[in-house]
Order: sequence, then structure tokens, then C-alpha cells
Amino acid sequence: MKRSTLICLLFLAYCTFGYRLGVTSDDISKIYLTGSMLIRTTPGTGIRFYDLSRPTSPQARGSIALTQNSDVAVKGHYMYADNGLDLLVYDIADAGHPVMVDSIHYAFQSLGLNYVPVDTPIAESSTGTSGCHACSQETPVAAPSTGPMTSGGTGSRNQAGSMARFAVVGDYLYCIDDYSLRVFEIMDPARPRYKNRIEIGWQIETLFPYQDKLFIGGSDGMYIYSLARADSPEPLSEFHHARRCDPVVVDGKYAYVTLRSTGACGGNDNQLDILDVSDVTSPQLVNVVPMTGPFGLATRGGLVFVCDGPAGVAIVDAANPQKPVKVGGLTGITAHDIILGDNVMIVTAESGFFLYDLTDIRNPRPCGTLQF
Repeated sequence: MKRSTLICLLFLAYCTFGYRLGVTSDDISKIYLTGSMLIRTTPGTGIRFYDLSRPTSPQARGSIALTQNSDVAVKGHYMYADNGLDLLVYDIADAGHPVMVDSIHYAFQSLGLNYVPVDTPIAESSTGTSGCHACSQETPVAAPSTGPMTSGGTGSRNQAGSMARFAVVGDYLYCIDDYSLRVFEIMDPARPRYKNRIEIGWQIETLFPYQDKLFIGGSDGMYIYSLARADSPEPLSEFHHARRCDPVVVDGKYAYVTLRSTGACGGNDNQLDILDVSDVTSPQLVNVVPMTGPFGLATRGGLVFVCDGPAGVAIVDAANPQKPVKVGGLTGITAHDIILGDNVMIVTAESGFFLYDLTDIRNPRPCGTLQF
């Protein structure tokens, strides 16, 4: 085979399926907290639900077998999940018995810039799933009332980990793939409708909504998009750096970005960047905090919690961004992502999920675990 032909075939495979080395956001379990219910994804296996109303004794509530799932997001008692190229909708009012109620096939098709996802009927599965499997582009129908959600019901505060690729903002679901943003209207949360596809950049990785904006992390920087037109987000600015992995979270006028040198990320730097985004059209680097091998992160009240890989979780006091200080942390785990709940912190790690009491937020105390 000619060398030029081989290169073309490798490039086509890259564009079609993606290509990653080392640990990436698609290789680790994602976490999503809705009320007191934790949703976790496990690559190659599916989705599990846990009741965290008693963090010292988390209880398994149910599961969904999806071998090609990576991300989830929730509105009310409906959960949106990818499964390969398809977008699926589940009623999770009873997390012990989730029911699929809709789907959009080929919603995440990569090739063809003008491709529009379509609905085609799919057969009932042997697991007994039921509902409207092919009606997201048809006239919406009323969803059945299923009673209060065990996780706290409609209106409970939802939080995704910083490695998420899905986000719900108001009546829209936003999803990213390697280089584009897809928009679905979910005014009727049981019946998503495909609205738009927007090219962002090469190898975008994470999605963080804040107020009326989307902050998108990629291998070469951060992108900020306005949601003034919710069905057609518009670019406001970009902040670029050398090629590295790049989850981002935002609190007030500052954005926090982790850069990692391992795996597919390239480069040599491992650090936490603090950016001033008070002018969203021109983000400015304020400071850099050295790290070991950072992945996901979360922030609250001037504190930044960084999952620093084999170094555990670093806690950085960034109340004065000109002089950030490491004020503590957690060791003994290889940490990947994190959610700060009202009273509990959830950390994903190589060996399982760890829960910490946040009564003293600077000194989280272990209170529960979930094993893979």
C-alpha cells in the first residue's frame, strides 16, 4: 500500500471515529447529580442510579444497559443519553424502573455538514422498554404523570461534572462532539427536537453552562458562546494555549481551566489557569498554579477543587486570584472528576466513587463510597 493511501485511510478513520491515546473524558465514568440522586455512566456498560439522601449509606436504585453511552443530562424527570450515534430519552421518575420514551437516530452523525438527524421506528427490545421511540419530530403528545421523582422532583438543582459534554439550559439541550455543538429544543422534555449544528473547533472536549453563556473546553483552548439566541449560540471569544486537555468551570468573573500533559493532550505543562472573563469578548490569563496531572474541577466561594490525578484532590484558595494558595486536599486516590453538592462532595477515581462531607468545606471528610 502506498504511503499516501495509508495516510488518507488513517485520516478518514480519525474523522469518522475519533482517535485518542491515554485517559480522556470519554474513557472515564461521568457523574451527574439531580437532587439527591447520582447518575453515573460507565463506558462500555451503561448507566446506574444511586440515592444519596444518606451519603454515609448510598443505595443503588436502578440501571440501564447502554454499551455506547458516554454522557447524560436531565430536565425534570427526563434523562437524555447518547448511545453511539443516537440520542435517547428516558423517564426516570422511578429510577428503579427507567423507561425509554423517545429517540433521535443518528443525532450525533459526524460526516456530512448538512446532515439532519431523523427518526425511524425501532423495535421493542427484549428488556421490555416501551414508549414513543420515534416521535421527536412529530406533533408532541402529553407525557403521562408518574408522580414525584425519587431524587427530589422537577425543579431540583442539577449538576454535571466538569468533564461533561451535555448541558441543559432552559428549554434547550446542548451536546458537543469532537468539533461541533448540537442543539435540541426540549420545551416538551419528553420530545426533544433537533434544531441546529454549529462548528466550534478541532477536538473540543467539555461543556460548561454559566448564566447565559456556554464555556467550551478543547485541546487547544477555551471557547465562549452566547445563548442570547438559545437555538443558535453565537461565538463571543476564544482563549488559546498550546495543545493540552482543557476542562473549564466558571464562578463569577473568573474561569478556571486545567491543562494536562499526559495521553492525547500533549505538551509538558500540568497546571490550573485562572482567567478573568469579566469581559467575555476578551478573556485574560491572571495566574497559573502548578499541578501534577489535573483532570476535572469544581469551584465554590473562591475555592477551587482540582482532581489532580495520582496526587488526589487539590484545594486552591483563589479568592485573591493574583495570589492563589493551595490550602489542603485529599490523597490516596487517583481523582478524575468532581461535583460539589449542597452538603456532599462526589469524586470519581480509578478505584470507585468517593463521598465527602462538606460541613467544613476546606477539610472534606470521607463519608461514603461506591465501588465500580
